[in-house]
Order: sequence, then C-alpha cells, then structure tokens
Amino acid sequence: MSTDNYRIGKKLHLIIGMIGAVWLLFMSVTGILINHQEPLGLGDREISDRFLPTSYRADVRTGSTRWNVVLADLHSGRIFGRYGYMISDIIGGLLILSVLSGAFMYFFTKHLKTNHDQTEASGTANHLNASATSGVVSQNGKRWSGSIHAKRS
Repeated sequence: MSTDNYRIGKKLHLIIGMIGAVWLLFMSVTGILINHQEPLGLGDREISDRFLPTSYRADVRTGSTRWNVVLADLHSGRIFGRYGYMISDIIGGLLILSVLSGAFMYFFTKHLKTNHDQTEASGTANHLNASATSGVVSQNGKRWSGSIHAKRS
C-alpha cells in the first residue's frame, strides 16, 4: 500500500468515524432516556405534533404524542419515515468499515515500523562493515581514517 493511499484511507477513516460518533452519541442518549423513561415520567408527558415531521405517524395523530413513543421511534429511526431504517443501516455499516479500516491501519503501520526498523538496523550494520574494511569509521558524526583495530594512544 502506498503512502498516498494510506493518507486517503486515514482521512476517510476519520470522516466515517466522526459521522459514526455523532450517530453513536444520538443512539446512546436516546437509549439512556428509553431505559429511564419511567423515573423521568416520559410515558405521561406529551409533545405537540407540530414539532414532529409531518409524515411521522400521520395515520394516528391526535395533536400530541407521548415522549416515550417519540424516543423509541427516534432510537429505531422510524421517526424519519421509510428512510430511517436505511439511514441507520448505512451508518451502522460505515461504523463497521471504520473499525475494520482502523484495525488495518494499526497493523499496517506496525508492520511498516517493524520493516523500517529492520532495514535501518541492517543498513547501520552494513555501513559499519563497509567502514571497517575501508579504514574509514564514523564516530559521533566525525570521520577519521585508520583501522578500527589500530591501537589508540
């Protein structure tokens, strides 16, 4: 995989992850409210139908709808009509793609780092071997000629 493809993949992973994060936040809040609807009294409270989409529950409108019904429909996507399920499914699929691409990028970069470290290590060893045979050794960034095996005074 080239670095350009990796960068594009990383940007897509970020965008998909941000969309998914907003959706997960929405699902978390509605899920918590559904779980605690009785203590919050959401079954007794109503919201005016004028605040709801016109296509939402058009067949059973009475002027207001209980909050617990609206929350359940928000959580499931029903409030968005026939496209609500599709939107939820698409975002769920994008989240799966985000998790898989994140795992791939993690292992890909780990593999690249391992290969880079091995290449760097073998390059250093080759450089020292070549320097020792030619009589030129690099020490602290300075070059001097002479044999590695020569006695120092």
